Amino acid sequence: MRPEQNVKKKVLALERRRAQVDALIDFVKSHPLTAYESTLLPLNSRPGLYFEDFAIIRPLWSKGRVVLRLEKHAENWLEIHPEDWDPFDFRQRTVCEDVSRMTDKKVLRLLDKVHCELIPEDYEDEEE
Repeated sequence: MRPEQNVKKKVLALERRRAQVDALIDFVKSHPLTAYESTLLPLNSRPGLYFEDFAIIRPLWSKGRVVLRLEKHAENWLEIHPEDWDPFDFRQRTVCEDVSRMTDKKVLRLLDKVHCELIPEDYEDEEE
């Protein structure tokens, strides 16, 4: 490979990574309540937003643009859902393909649903 092509590929990869981080920054700025509930979590080559062992928002490329996918996430996913465990199949864990264009309140409602589904004992205490 010629040096110019090699440099071009590296610059393109870095620009794609920067676009993912920029999308996450825009989301945090426009969704302060959601961002307040989360912590930054390093995910392979990019950061994501982590919500107390029940959900994660990760930036990904889909159809030529960056999306912020909301996924169910638990450290013990294999114990909770052994039939769904495939580390490369996110269909069972995906809650929403792109939350970047949703309002802060809608994202928080989705997060509450996921939290209630994965950790129901947190909500049983409130009912009593």
